[in-house]
Amino acid sequence: MSCSMKRMLVGAVVVAMSIAWTSCSDSSQGANDNEAALLSVSPRGNSTNVDPNARIRLEFQHEMQDGMEQLCVLYRGGLDGEEVPGNWEWSEEHHVLRFTPHHPLHHDAEYTLHVGGGMIDAHGHTMNFDEHGHDMGGHWIDDDMLSHHDDHGHMHDGWQHHDGHYGMAFPFRTAAAQVEQKVLLLRVSPEGGSTNVDSRGHIELEFDHPMAVGAEELCSLHLDGLDGEEVPGDWEWSHQHHVLTFTPHELLRHDAQHTLHVGGGIVGEDGHHMDFDEHGHDLGGHWVDDNMLRHHGGMMGHHSHMGEGWQHENGYYGMAFPFRTAP
Repeated sequence: MSCSMKRMLVGAVVVAMSIAWTSCSDSSQGANDNEAALLSVSPRGNSTNVDPNARIRLEFQHEMQDGMEQLCVLYRGGLDGEEVPGNWEWSEEHHVLRFTPHHPLHHDAEYTLHVGGGMIDAHGHTMNFDEHGHDMGGHWIDDDMLSHHDDHGHMHDGWQHHDGHYGMAFPFRTAAAQVEQKVLLLRVSPEGGSTNVDSRGHIELEFDHPMAVGAEELCSLHLDGLDGEEVPGDWEWSHQHHVLTFTPHELLRHDAQHTLHVGGGIVGEDGHHMDFDEHGHDLGGHWVDDNMLRHHGGMMGHHSHMGEGWQHENGYYGMAFPFRTAP
């Protein structure tokens, strides 16, 4: 069976599934309840100096339906470029989709991620790109952008959004051949998503390089979420500046949500920038975007977390690691 016929078949199945689920949905639900949202894309659209070895990562609001990975594609160049071969894999809960190319991406090259408009979640909800898509550097795809390479099947049923567009494109550019050495965040304690954390414990971060003096000023602990009050305490480095420990002035509040924020602009003593992708997500972290910070003016405690030093080269403002203390 040809590639075009396979994509047509996938599209037909997606449309049939969408119609069946939609007809069974509760008509009393609001429009927002009947839409899935694309929460994050890494790398963000219009990013530059992207590591050619980095994986493509998409996070969705709801559990997504099996087969929806076939409505995502990465091109070298623009939408008329060659499709990059690789593997699309879902997280266990089908909220996160990762793409690992068969070979590292080319250095200093343009790429475009295409997220199909016909994607649906496990309950048949259609995609909502407007909520976050444009803020993540995405732009709508219309038929004029695709009509000259219709042989890929990305104008067939299943790719088109109910508003008429064919999903969103997220272009980015990889770093030049001399890729800068990066600093890795090796360990966070407690990890993001932890519960029953001892209120008497310390916060610890371990890096694989000695870190710059003052890098601790780009770390903060908040009660509740990122908009919560900053927990007062002392940040101290180990002798070799590999491990950063935070000791609160008082015991952490019992049975309460806390959020550790590690700024995106934190650097090593040699000026090497952070690579959060290597371990950050596995440590329970999630990217911090401007929407998470904008509603409180970018000011939290004594730091402006949208100011100089906080933003990562991929556009995000570092990573957040939420946890909950024991009752």
